[in-house]
Amino acid sequence: MTPRELARSAEGYRWRDERDWEKRAVEIAFALQPWSSKSISPQQILDAIHGKSDDTDFEHMAGLDDPGAVLDAMLAKQAERKKGG
Repeated sequence: MTPRELARSAEGYRWRDERDWEKRAVEIAFALQPWSSKSISPQQILDAIHGKSDDTDFEHMAGLDDPGAVLDAMLAKQAERKKGG
């Protein structure tokens, strides 16, 4: 393998790795969205993962500064639905 071929092979692996991270960021944003009080984009996730953002605390980014309060609210809604249904 020539140095040029090796460089192109490495570039291909980097490209695939970036696409893999993009897929994961979409899935993470999709999974966090129901719990968030504000919109989360895949780009925000990627920036946080790669250190391009000051906002590396995912709970803060998702608007979940107090996850316990969110869980309590969700459980209260479930209890209300059980009473009504």
